[in-house]
Amino acid sequence: MAHVVQPIVRERITPYVRQHVAGCAECAPCFSLVRRYLPFERRSHAEHFDVQAFVTVVVSLSTHGAEFDGGLYVSTGRGPRFLGLRAGDAVVHGSDLLHGVQVTLHGYATGS
Repeated sequence: MAHVVQPIVRERITPYVRQHVAGCAECAPCFSLVRRYLPFERRSHAEHFDVQAFVTVVVSLSTHGAEFDGGLYVSTGRGPRFLGLRAGDAVVHGSDLLHGVQVTLHGYATGS
């Protein structure tokens, strides 16, 4: 998987974050992870802040409404606001954004 992810991080994500978010020509990714949400596995990640990162980039590998409902959400103080991401969409946010994940897969009951 690294042979797929590393060029995308190096050629697309890092330059974008350096120019538009961080304002730092020398900033570099510290780590990356791939998280999946499948039937009979964890399908949620409670509200949290990404305290280990200055900036977080979330890239959706599947399409909201076609393969799942819910997904990445932002806590607005009035409940979660889900982002309808499609495969290939990216969300960039700072570490101070309260967010979480709650995925309902099509054809399966809700739950974690």
